[in-house]
Amino acid sequence: MNAIAAGVALGLAQAAGAPAAAPPPPGDPFAAIARPLLERHCLECHGAAARSGLARLDGPAGARAARQEGELWQEAIARIEAVRMPPKTRPPLAIAEREALAAALKETLTAREPDEVDDPGVVTLRRLGRFEYDRSIRALLGIDWSSGDLFPADPIAHGIDDLGDVQALPSMLFEKYDEASRAIVARLLADDAKRERLLAPALANGGRLDAAAAHAILAPLAERAFRRPVAPEELAPRLELFRARQAAGAPAVDALATALRTLLMAPDFLFRPESGDPARESEGVRPLTGFELATRLSYFLWSEPPDDALLAAAQSGELDQADGLRRQARRLLADPRAHTLSEHFAAQWLGFGGIADVAVDIRRFGRFFGLGLRERFHAQALEFVATLVREDRDVRDLIDSDWTMADATLAAYYGLPAPAGGGLQRVPLTAEQRHRGGLLGLGAILATTSFPLRTSPVLRGKWILGTLLDREPPPPPAAVPALPKDDRQSDALTLRQRLERHRADPGCAGCHATMDPLGFALENYDAIGGWRATHEPAPESPASAAPLPPIDARATLPDGSVIDGPLGLRDWLRGEEQAFLRAFTRRLFTFAVGRPPGWLDEGTIGAIVADARADGARFGRFVEGIVSSRPFRYLRAPR
Repeated sequence: MNAIAAGVALGLAQAAGAPAAAPPPPGDPFAAIARPLLERHCLECHGAAARSGLARLDGPAGARAARQEGELWQEAIARIEAVRMPPKTRPPLAIAEREALAAALKETLTAREPDEVDDPGVVTLRRLGRFEYDRSIRALLGIDWSSGDLFPADPIAHGIDDLGDVQALPSMLFEKYDEASRAIVARLLADDAKRERLLAPALANGGRLDAAAAHAILAPLAERAFRRPVAPEELAPRLELFRARQAAGAPAVDALATALRTLLMAPDFLFRPESGDPARESEGVRPLTGFELATRLSYFLWSEPPDDALLAAAQSGELDQADGLRRQARRLLADPRAHTLSEHFAAQWLGFGGIADVAVDIRRFGRFFGLGLRERFHAQALEFVATLVREDRDVRDLIDSDWTMADATLAAYYGLPAPAGGGLQRVPLTAEQRHRGGLLGLGAILATTSFPLRTSPVLRGKWILGTLLDREPPPPPAAVPALPKDDRQSDALTLRQRLERHRADPGCAGCHATMDPLGFALENYDAIGGWRATHEPAPESPASAAPLPPIDARATLPDGSVIDGPLGLRDWLRGEEQAFLRAFTRRLFTFAVGRPPGWLDEGTIGAIVADARADGARFGRFVEGIVSSRPFRYLRAPR
């Protein structure tokens, strides 16, 4: 039990008239700390008399019972830390009480009694998303393939597009897989160099493409496609199909093409099945097999099948040990293919992939098109994250860094010195240029959190809360009127003044009081990330109009703390680095494991953050912590 929690517990005991010398027992943080605070501040509304729609918090008396409702208490922690509980209509918790209640609930969820099984959770069967499918085809056959125009968009949940829980399986998709397999194999056989490489066993067989040569071609491809050893009985039907097509008069190459297509249509290629090793099951939990771990690891870090070295590590048993997984993870991170962590993971998590769909008013922001900023912004964001991964940098550079990536055009646009050489280069930032460091200085982030005609403090504040701190605010009430699409209105009000009126609505005030100040701190950046010191003029303003009002980038948070502009926001985020590191780890965990962390995983998340933070919060340490964790290496046995 931490010092704050113990102090509050002692204070509660004294307030109740208990002897000061008898602090509550440390073994049960829920009974000693959480329950008394809940009774004092929460149970009047969330107790036996709770009205419809309000959660009941009066059930458990101790930690073990509370863990049976882990999701409920995880949500309660999020609300307590975001100062959304108790509501504004109730007396607030003192800061020490708030910290103590959150700490006690976290300790409750992460503790285990000796007979409690450490459940690694269930991952719903995942299929290859479009990005993974394309990379798998290239790794398997050397064909550059793009499924974007053929397959439907992958559904996104928790910022990730390949979670089995939300992946739809319409019959139309299997028709598209069939169409893709025909086109891919046709392209493979039409390329002379690739065709010759594929048919090498036939050439070694005197030029005869018979069943023996077909077996020599299909067997290694099947193992790469299925990402594991393939049994003879799995190849036999494909060889029989080859012979049957030949017997029906088809040319041998056409018969082989049919057999090849069966590999690309096989569930073991299109999906990533995981059943664990039943021979090593204990208390309903199984370790993943070496080949399942190899697949998890390669799709995590490369978004494609394991290479030969990783398959060999699976075969040898190296991946059965945490040290072996960490060793292979370091090898994969050092490979150029790890760039996909920027293209796939970061582009989804941070949302900068959406720059391709950003609508910008060409009359007001013509330089967005004239300078090719859409493409440059996207490339800059990709390379910023890729550099952090490649150089194993401190992930806190994402919120504040003394460097960025820029080419000559971006450097001029941002007011930075032109980098030496062509293309994107690392550009060091002085103290005066620090506002261009980290994610919040990137045009891709600033443009995707704006509207075509104006900035949006609401969208920017929501992005900071939800993406960087994992404190996603609730959706707005349906009846709330929308703000104007253009901040240049004839009433001469600034966007800030309109938002202040907007917050006067009680239904809006709670969330906006937290979101808006964070967005206001970024108002020096216009809708396409350019720096500005004043507001733009209203429509049809005469040349003799009064000077334009300066940007006011100071903002006050609900707790009274003041943020002064982009640098002040970075300083504030530095103070929230523990929340940021946990949010980052949760998203990376979700991408790696295939499910979001639940309350049972909070102890694992905390341990990964603590270990990485002690070693400079380097990107690779978070990866090593995740791949060696129990949820990555084990699964709950199917029932």
